Amino acid sequence: MLIRSLSKPTQYLFTFILLLLITVLHFIKPPSIEVSSIYGIDKFFHFLMFCSLTLWSCFVFSRERIKLFVIFLIFYGLMLEWMQMAFFPLRSFEWMDWLFDALGVLVGFFTFTKKL
Repeated sequence: MLIRSLSKPTQYLFTFILLLLITVLHFIKPPSIEVSSIYGIDKFFHFLMFCSLTLWSCFVFSRERIKLFVIFLIFYGLMLEWMQMAFFPLRSFEWMDWLFDALGVLVGFFTFTKKL
């Protein structure tokens, strides 16, 4: 498998880069195109980002560490929403965004561990 063929430091670096990418995507202003008019598309992308990151992380971390990382990701999504409200004008905290972040994490984790 491609992921397992990478060295551990490379896997950790890529995980960190994915975290940074999600952070940047949380803080940039969405483009003013007609995609934003599709109801729920924002929530879908929140779900997709965190589900993808969790699935990747399930390959990188051991079974014991992934459980801690899943908890970290849920609180990381909450922190990103709070920072968005606190530090970026015209941006707000949305509970539904965080809910879909957390849902993406949980679906990614349970899909990987087959306990869904």
